[in-house]
Amino acid sequence: LRHRVSEAKLKVWYPGAYHRPSRRGTFRVPIAGKTTVKTFTFRSNAASVRLYHGGEEGGESSESRGDALYQYTGDGERDASHAVELPTVTANDDATSSGYYVVELETTEEEGPPCLAIQDREMLSMIDEWQWRGDRDE
Repeated sequence: LRHRVSEAKLKVWYPGAYHRPSRRGTFRVPIAGKTTVKTFTFRSNAASVRLYHGGEEGGESSESRGDALYQYTGDGERDASHAVELPTVTANDDATSSGYYVVELETTEEEGPPCLAIQDREMLSMIDEWQWRGDRDE
């Protein structure tokens, strides 16, 4: 990247910070208020997708992660569309209505950083409740 910037002869007033994009990322949204969502439909550039119900901490540790509701390992298809039937959430049942839906994504180097696009009204990826974290590559 630095070589390409140098070749472009850009007049940049600062040296810039060049980072390799993370290939792994985690997206999460609180379940509260999403009791009417029956199907979670999304698109992603990731080669590997895992969706699960995380506990109060949102699945940050392996102990708080629930069973996977959906797993996908791509066959090289980019921008795949996914539709996941979600378990019934009862507003009065703390076991199903608390915590987070967590989506873990992993891309290949060619695909760039993980992306998640959701257009369903209740789960829209532009709502403020979504949180994202990029994981550093080892």
